[in-house]
Amino acid sequence: MSTHTARTDYASLDDPEILHFLTTTYDTGQLAYTRKDGRPVISPIWFVVDNGDIVFATSRHSVKAKAFQRDGRVVFNFDKVAGPMAFVNVEGTVTEAPDDFDRILPLIAERYGRYGNADDILAATRSIPGETIYRIRPITVQAKLDGGKFFNVP
Repeated sequence: MSTHTARTDYASLDDPEILHFLTTTYDTGQLAYTRKDGRPVISPIWFVVDNGDIVFATSRHSVKAKAFQRDGRVVFNFDKVAGPMAFVNVEGTVTEAPDDFDRILPLIAERYGRYGNADDILAATRSIPGETIYRIRPITVQAKLDGGKFFNVP
C-alpha cells in the first residue's frame, strides 16, 4: 500500500461543483492501475461517489482486483465526452469494501440503468462470482470543470 500523505491544497470530492459534475454526468469512469509485469492499464468502470470516495464493483477474481492486492495505488479519471472539456482526476488507494455491497450495488445499477434496465443490471452484477465493492480513497483530486475553472491543479 501507498505511504503517501494527503496534500491539503488539492480539491475534494465533497466540493459541490466537483460532486455535481461526478453525479450528474453519466459516462463511465476510467480506472488506471498496473499489471503484474508493471505495464499500465486503463479500465472503464461504473461508479458512484459515497462519503468522499469513488466506489465501484468488480469481481475479487478479476485482473483489477489482483492488481489492487499487489499495489493499491490507482488513478481514476472522469471526463465529459462532449465539449467543452471538463474532467476530474483522483489519485488514491483502493480497498475492498464487501460490507457495502448490498447498499452500493443498487446505487450503481440505478445510476447506469436510468433508462429502465436497472433491475437487469443489478441481477446480472449479483450473479458474477466474487463480485464485491471497492473504494478509492482520494489522496489528490484535480479538476477542470465547464467554463475553464481549475481546481487545485499544480
